[in-house]
Amino acid sequence: MSGLRAKPAPAASGAGLGRVRKAVRKGGGGDDDVACLPYGRIWPMSERDWVAYTTDRARAAAILGRPERDLALRAMAVYYDTKGRPFAWQLRFDSRRVKAVRAVLTVADGP
Repeated sequence: MSGLRAKPAPAASGAGLGRVRKAVRKGGGGDDDVACLPYGRIWPMSERDWVAYTTDRARAAAILGRPERDLALRAMAVYYDTKGRPFAWQLRFDSRRVKAVRAVLTVADGP
């Protein structure tokens, strides 16, 4: 056993991280792609799909075009407080609707 020695772990070169970062940037999703609006945020998930985040139930329903009672079933993610009540929604929408969703999250009157 004296001739066996463990090989040292290879040094982290970061080459893999660069490839992953480029793949993410190509489809969007970087911090500089996030639009921070008065009533939420939007960012690209891919060339076709975008994501919206809002803490306003009525605006979330307007983005999805569904009644408020369907939000838990239609949202990508629902955030709950410690009492089990939803307080924010993450929603996926088509890239052709970016201007409309931006308007919903910008206008003070709401949907």
